[in-house]
Amino acid sequence: MNVQVLSIEPGKEKGTFNVAISIGDRQHSFTMKGETNIIANKELHAIMGDKDFWEIFKFNQHLAQEVYKLTAKVYNGKDVQLPMAIGEFSIAEVSPAFLQI
Repeated sequence: MNVQVLSIEPGKEKGTFNVAISIGDRQHSFTMKGETNIIANKELHAIMGDKDFWEIFKFNQHLAQEVYKLTAKVYNGKDVQLPMAIGEFSIAEVSPAFLQI
């Protein structure tokens, strides 16, 4: 199933983003959170997905990484052209969360 990131919009809370993704003919919404930490005088940015994101993409980590990269670009103020196809969702080992949502 083709996966597309449809939109990444700022959330209500600072550092959060509402991410809309289509997997095949299903649309899903997730909340992603960005954090910045200082380590050895350098900024380190981290993006984390909500529980539903983790459940759906746990067997498709290559796609999760693409979503993280795009969200990080938005978090860092870079322009991202959406919608964007990011790959194929493997259903060889589908998460039960995917079937329920």
